[in-house]
Amino acid sequence: MAQQLNDIIDGLYGEMVDALAGLVQIPSVKADPLPGMPFGKPCYEALEYTLNLCESAGLKTQNFDGYAGHADAFDGEETVGVLTHLDVVPVGDGWDYPPFGAQIDNGKMYGRGVLDNKLSAICSIFAVKALLQMDAKLSKKIRLIFGCDEESGVWECMKYYKTKQKMPDMAFVPDAYFPVINSERGIMQFAIRFPIKAEGITNLQSGTAANVVPGYASCQADSAAGLEKAVASFNERYQADIRISEQNGSWKIESYGVASHGSRPKDGKNALMLLIQFLFENKLAHGKTQELIDALAQNMGLDSSGALLGIAFKDTQSGELTFSPGVFITDETGMEIRCDIRHPVCTNRDQLCSIINQHFENFEHTLTILSAQDPLYVPEDSPLIQTLLRVYEEQTGLKGYTIQMGGGTYARALKNAVAFGPILMGEPVAGPNHGKNECVTLSLLQKNTKIYAHALLELAK
Repeated sequence: MAQQLNDIIDGLYGEMVDALAGLVQIPSVKADPLPGMPFGKPCYEALEYTLNLCESAGLKTQNFDGYAGHADAFDGEETVGVLTHLDVVPVGDGWDYPPFGAQIDNGKMYGRGVLDNKLSAICSIFAVKALLQMDAKLSKKIRLIFGCDEESGVWECMKYYKTKQKMPDMAFVPDAYFPVINSERGIMQFAIRFPIKAEGITNLQSGTAANVVPGYASCQADSAAGLEKAVASFNERYQADIRISEQNGSWKIESYGVASHGSRPKDGKNALMLLIQFLFENKLAHGKTQELIDALAQNMGLDSSGALLGIAFKDTQSGELTFSPGVFITDETGMEIRCDIRHPVCTNRDQLCSIINQHFENFEHTLTILSAQDPLYVPEDSPLIQTLLRVYEEQTGLKGYTIQMGGGTYARALKNAVAFGPILMGEPVAGPNHGKNECVTLSLLQKNTKIYAHALLELAK
């Protein structure tokens, strides 16, 4: 039976490539709501496209008012679920491939969302299609759930879906890493607004989302002449890429870094905080603006552990806290920085906000939580985890084990769910999933579909 299932999946490879390309070509970044389209037209189109794929594969589908959808196969009193999301983060800068072109180069498909999370949506659909073609005898219902508001961190899609449907009895979420993620740190994205009029520097801007390490930041300075040696020294000391150019009587200062997911700040190079550090060392701002720059450099800086803020918490269940500033906004009312924290079980939002506020008590400011999620922990000896680990070992020949992570997945929306794939941590098969040139090696289509099909076979038998 195992070989039969894998043979069916191998025969579906061409269809999977085409289906993935079609989904990636839909620019499903969250947009302003429209009637019946709560997250904008592109997200709605991605949902309709996906549900149509499910219908053609033999599943029964339902669209829940554009918030989310599901597709069912087989019957039973209990339900095994797979949850994926169809929305993507904004494109950002510096791409070498069309961000929504689904271009294939040297065995890899490039496009925003191809890894996060459209690959897994396609793999889950074809895993069920293969089980249907094999005429598998199962005792539980399989339900694929597709959300459209995951990347915002607010998850209005899941909140709405849960008012309409009972969640599955057990589920896995292919939106992280193999083998199995049994612990997800808590998430807090927040903004601090300072009603300070910019002096000496203006238009300090950076970032696309709080949960993305920014790859670019810039500002205008009243004066930056004669800083060539300072720039060269700074770039050498910090492995940075600061550039200064004169434009119409003022100076533009640009910082180029490496974008990455906010839950893994060490994978990137934070262009915003490098620019803040440069402004701190060279004192290019004036008055309260320079005081704020100094405070940001001294209390946030280039450290992703939160140590400078006094929040470097850690525990054995969920690991170490990570901290990542992602967005900076300058406007007529002041300045605002937006940050992402992934925190262990041993601390909470109230404690973190209290400590952060203390570090900026010398400034008039307002701290606002933009989104937050509690930590997740599932014991390693649970039947769900043990089944997934066994299937992983059988299909890959690799040792199965559980790991912790800072990323947040839909597993938090259920009582009995864990993240499972789609890539092995550190495996060179995919580009950065919130950075430029996001990509996946197409061989993952077959590999992952086989893992998910066998997992569903075992969980639903």
